[in-house]
Amino acid sequence: MEVPTIPEIQLPVTTCLAIMTIEGLFLLMLQFDEKHISLFAARKLCHAGSGFAMLFLTPHLFVNRLYIYGVVALSLAMTWSLIPGIPNWRFGAYEDPGITIYLLVVGFWFFMELPIAVLAPVFFADPAGAVVGKWASANIPSLNPPWIGKKTVLGSAAVFTVAFVSLHTPTSMLPRLLVSLVIAVAEALGSSFSSKAMMTTVSLVPDIDLPVPVGVLLMALEGVFLLVVQFDKRHISNFAARKLCHAGTGLLMLCLNSKYIINRLFIYALVVVSLTMTWELTPKLPNWRFGIYGDVGITIYLLVVGFWYYMQLPVVVLAPVFFADPAGAVVAVIVAMVEAIGGKYDNLCITAVVLTAWWALTDA
Repeated sequence: MEVPTIPEIQLPVTTCLAIMTIEGLFLLMLQFDEKHISLFAARKLCHAGSGFAMLFLTPHLFVNRLYIYGVVALSLAMTWSLIPGIPNWRFGAYEDPGITIYLLVVGFWFFMELPIAVLAPVFFADPAGAVVGKWASANIPSLNPPWIGKKTVLGSAAVFTVAFVSLHTPTSMLPRLLVSLVIAVAEALGSSFSSKAMMTTVSLVPDIDLPVPVGVLLMALEGVFLLVVQFDKRHISNFAARKLCHAGTGLLMLCLNSKYIINRLFIYALVVVSLTMTWELTPKLPNWRFGIYGDVGITIYLLVVGFWYYMQLPVVVLAPVFFADPAGAVVAVIVAMVEAIGGKYDNLCITAVVLTAWWALTDA
């Protein structure tokens, strides 16, 4: 079953100019109407509202690109106080990493004239999660407990739902559900980074300690994910399957604390079965379609993971092993920025997952 996606919108120049004018007035209202719009509302409205406007500004028109370059340059100058006398956004911190990364991604996207609809989850998923989570915590707190740091169940459910609706790739139901789930988990994990720790030491994802039933559910989802990666040859290329397996399995392991025996047993079984497949130790059990016989990379990856769980070491230490290679240059740049500037990374993680999924699955 194919899920409809947001279409590429091609509007006349005059209509685009009208949208730019409305967007400019919208930003002025968010910046100066302190009486009616709170800082929280202003930040989320700017995030989602600007994204909504950009969906109507195709990067293929030069005037649209110039407008976006202007907004990006001015906003960066405000955020980093590069021009004396021009104040920062009232809802942003000085050198705000979230705003900075958002602007750089948008500027790069328009410069490369890539389909802007791909960024829809980046525009809408994080604001939706923040608004729903905040409202639910205030009105129905019993139904909205925190599950990772301060991230709440209904907030993450909103991220998942909006990501599913707005994703550009994949369009098939099950892969789309899985990518949306990864986005929701990544958004929750991303907000838990410690700015001080990253400013002074190596950046680490916090050690996650989920209840055993949640861990069992994640194991089941991982099993389904691996089956899709192994057998959905129509939509997922061998290259994409290998990288998604690498990063997706790593993301799961970040959520499976090594101190629980059931988690260790699951990882041991996964390692043994995968090694058996990789080295073709059991007749009729095929190798991973994206691997080769005796694949050194897969073998080392599995042995390291198995040893890590056996010694009950913190799995978060392996995060760069899980994500740096699959995400390639894009995530390498993001990791470098994370280590350098610290801050809040919920929308950064959404961006990383969306761009990686689009880049990898478009290759299929």
